[in-house]
Order: sequence, then C-alpha cells, then structure tokens
Amino acid sequence: MKVKNFLINNNIIFESHLPNFPGRPDFVIREKKMIINVNGCFWHQHGCAHSNTPKFGSSLWTQLNNTKTKDAINRIFHESRGWNVLDLWECSIMDDQGFHKISNLINNTLKIDYEARS
Repeated sequence: MKVKNFLINNNIIFESHLPNFPGRPDFVIREKKMIINVNGCFWHQHGCAHSNTPKFGSSLWTQLNNTKTKDAINRIFHESRGWNVLDLWECSIMDDQGFHKISNLINNTLKIDYEARS
C-alpha cells in the first residue's frame, strides 16, 4: 500500500496486476518502461528473518521454489524487452526509514521531475 500511495501522491500513472502481462507485476509504469514488484519475504524466499524455510510440507517447499524460479524467468523476460524491473522486499518497506530509502530509489530510477508535475 505504501508504494501505491507513493506513486499516486507523485502523480505517476501506473497499472496493476495486468492479466495479460507475464508475471502480473504489482505496478507497471509504461511511460518509463518500468515494473515494480513488491515481494512478500516468505512467499518469494528473500532469505531475511521474515522468510523462514518451512520445516514440513514438501508441497509448500516445492511451491516456494517454483515462485523463485518464476520470479527469475519473468525478470529476464521483461529486461530482455527493455523494461527496468525493480523488486522491493516486504521487509525493506515495513518501517519509515526503509521506505524512505526505497522512495528515493524509485525517484532516482524514474527521474521524477517534481517541478514539471506541479
């Protein structure tokens, strides 16, 4: 929700979860040819404290590995077509300090010109 609010507050036109867009990215900014994915640390196996490996349930473990593989395939697919892919991790945007760093990264990547947008 933080990323969506940031994009809206900065008048950035985006689309979300497009059904015909491989991987159904969280945010697609066509004007800048940029994709932003906000990945849950557990489901996308980030490796941080929030992504503990399941101790049981081999089918869940297989599903998590498949998710990581699909993430990599989708990233390669989009980048090979000239898209800039920004993967954000849930743990990195939880607190305000972390989100401030992320918002600066988005600003720099999109090269937002605040004067032109006001």
